[in-house]
Amino acid sequence: MSRVEELERVIEQLPKEDFERLSTWIAQRCAERGQGGGQGPTAFRDQRAFLSSYTTEDEGIYETA
Repeated sequence: MSRVEELERVIEQLPKEDFERLSTWIAQRCAERGQGGGQGPTAFRDQRAFLSSYTTEDEGIYETA
């Protein structure tokens, strides 16, 4: 069993409060190392500006295939 698997098993048994503390700590560590992990997934992009500028004349120009 790998160390990661060992950690996963232990983490799964944590009470909710301890799990939340651990999650917060991991997010802080990731942010310190420049690996994202702050608020939400790093792949998230805010598309509100695009959606508010979209009009019926744009219909079909963004389709693929």
